[in-house]
Amino acid sequence: MPQDVEFLMPYGARVADQLPAAMDRHLEWARKHGLLPSQAAVERYLFSQHVDVGAWFNPRPGEEKDLDLQLDINGWYFLLDDSFELPAGQSIDGSLAVCRELIEFLHCGTTHSAVTSPIAAAFTDIWRRERAGMSHLWRQRAAANWADYLTGNLAEEADRQVGTALDPERYLRVRRRSVGVQPLLDLRECAGPFEVPLLGWCSSHLLDMRTSTIEHIIFVNDVCSLEKMSLAVA
Repeated sequence: MPQDVEFLMPYGARVADQLPAAMDRHLEWARKHGLLPSQAAVERYLFSQHVDVGAWFNPRPGEEKDLDLQLDINGWYFLLDDSFELPAGQSIDGSLAVCRELIEFLHCGTTHSAVTSPIAAAFTDIWRRERAGMSHLWRQRAAANWADYLTGNLAEEADRQVGTALDPERYLRVRRRSVGVQPLLDLRECAGPFEVPLLGWCSSHLLDMRTSTIEHIIFVNDVCSLEKMSLAVA
């Protein structure tokens, strides 16, 4: 098992100067949407530092709202992922229902039932803010990428429930979706603000760059997860 694995990054770390104030606004947003129901939940949430990653992705936000949106989306990712990692014996039916509801919302703009889950309601707020000012073409692409991420989560759970053994190629095919990097690349355009021209976005060069970025994050995440698991077993 690996121990104390480090990854060399050939560039300096940059963090948005506005992070402390933005974190206060983010916690207020999360409480407002019922995502942090107790002080213990807040402390665990802050300890994870998952939200802080938003300030690394966007170290020079154009406006205050850009950093706020980045932090809110990062926090939302953490809470959705966390809802799938319940102790043995606990049902994740609620998490599956959220994915199904949001996939329908992204495809149709509405759902057959009222949004009642805090995670689902928070997403509708995020998506409203993210799509503001973006072109119709960008909205279609970003909605498809969000839906692909959600269906990737469902694919992972379906394979887990039936004990499917995946070879590396099939594993990566699912993981590229469930890791959720593509929606973050879309978000970077919102925070620019800019939109990648369609011809450029469709080019093989940018496709290779997106794929390399996604797979780099998958491999780093998986190695670090293995490290955590090995230390827990030890």
